[in-house]
Parts: sequence; C-alpha cells; structure tokens
Amino acid sequence: MPLKRFMEMLGVGWATLLLSLCLAGTAQVLAQTSQEPNQNLQPNYVQLPASIVSQDKGQIQIHYKGLELQYDHYFGWQNAQFKAPLWLEDKLYVPSDLFEFLGFNWPALKGVRYSQGDKLRLVFDLADNLELKDYEENDTLSVDHALKLTLPPLEVPLGLGLEFERLKLDLEVDIAELKVFIYVQETLQYHAFSLKEPSRFVIDFWPIAEAP
Repeated sequence: MPLKRFMEMLGVGWATLLLSLCLAGTAQVLAQTSQEPNQNLQPNYVQLPASIVSQDKGQIQIHYKGLELQYDHYFGWQNAQFKAPLWLEDKLYVPSDLFEFLGFNWPALKGVRYSQGDKLRLVFDLADNLELKDYEENDTLSVDHALKLTLPPLEVPLGLGLEFERLKLDLEVDIAELKVFIYVQETLQYHAFSLKEPSRFVIDFWPIAEAP
C-alpha cells in the first residue's frame, strides 16, 4: 500500500509527518549540547582553560595561539569536526582530541581520593613524570573561606568526584596552573604536603579540639 494512502487512512497528513521528523532532528541536536554530561563520554572530555573561552549570542569561541574555533549550539563546529562541548558548573569540557589539536600536552590528573577516620585525607594522584615542587603547609581553614592551592597545569577529565561527606572541591584549569579550592563544613586544621615517586599531593584535616 502506498505510504501516502496509509497515512490518509490513519488520519495523519504529510505536514504532520514532516513536522514530527523535524522536531526529532532538533531534539537530537539539542541533546548533543546538553549541560548534563553523558556518562559514556566522560573519560574522553577534559576541562578547557576559561581564559581562552568566550560566549556570545549562543556561540562559543575558543582563541589560543592563533587558532580560532567557533561552536554554535544548533549548527555545531564551524570548519572543524569534533564532538559537541559540554558545559558543567560554568566550566567548558571539550573532547580530548580537540584539547590535543589546540596544542595542550599536559600530564593528566589521575584522580582524587578521600578517606576519613581519625582525620580526613585528600590525595591528588598525579602523573609520574610531573615535576612537583616540595611543598608543606600547616594552618586552619574556616567555613567562610576556601583553601586555595595551586598545582602545575594538569589535564582534568570530566567525571571526577569532587564532593565528599565533609569537603567540597573546585578545580579551575588555567594556562599556567591548576587552581584548587577546598571548602569545609566546619573549622578544621590542615597539613598540606607534596610527595614524590609516585607524585601525589596530600591534605590532612582534623578538628581543632583533636589537634595532635
């Protein structure tokens, strides 16, 4: 039976059919630019330095070392073939091949580990070839301030768990460094220090009343 006759029997006009197809296509495009990260894509996306990103009228511009890329939320990349970027908490994550295309060749942040017992411990697992300077600091962190630390520039993958039971992290990628902000729910003392072989950065926290 011809498709047109079949549609007429169902009471569905060609205009309705075409409208449905257009809406389905639009939904697919919008899904590609969703701010919610796709779990299957997370390992392949990394945070881009905010200093090289700008937005204007629904378009994303990336400017770095003479390279200029532009992404439109409806039409995709102009003159480039990459997957859609992802916005998450005011940070732009791009596919790893685009990150490399821009010329970034940074060691990766392998992960952030958290443990709690007599004290809270955060461990940043770093690349083995990272040149980490000797660092040690002891101080107090209150709830109305953030502990601000800097690490060498690192490739930060999408999907790192940064919220813990009593701590919250915020990582901001910059051209020259990785900015680390740590927030606590109660005033704590801390001891921050670097380790080598393997390269790690560790911060221990404990309540003031229980300070050793």
